[in-house]
Amino acid sequence: MTDETNDLYWFDTERLLAQDEDGAERDALIEQLRNAELGLKREIDAGVPPSEFDKLERMRSGVAAADEVLRQIWAGYHPGH
Repeated sequence: MTDETNDLYWFDTERLLAQDEDGAERDALIEQLRNAELGLKREIDAGVPPSEFDKLERMRSGVAAADEVLRQIWAGYHPGH
């Protein structure tokens, strides 16, 4: 891969998703995000102080947003899948 090709992507993850024809890398990343979100939810459900709750909820929201962005980036590179 040339430096010019590498310049097409802002992030390594974007490059990975662009080259991920079968969605295997996408699925692995989604699973990591899902596990992170479930871990945050378990922590919240176990009971935390209000200040910690707000922080964990923002983190959980960020993970959910990352999941959606990841799916959109992959779909943009692989329309029709």
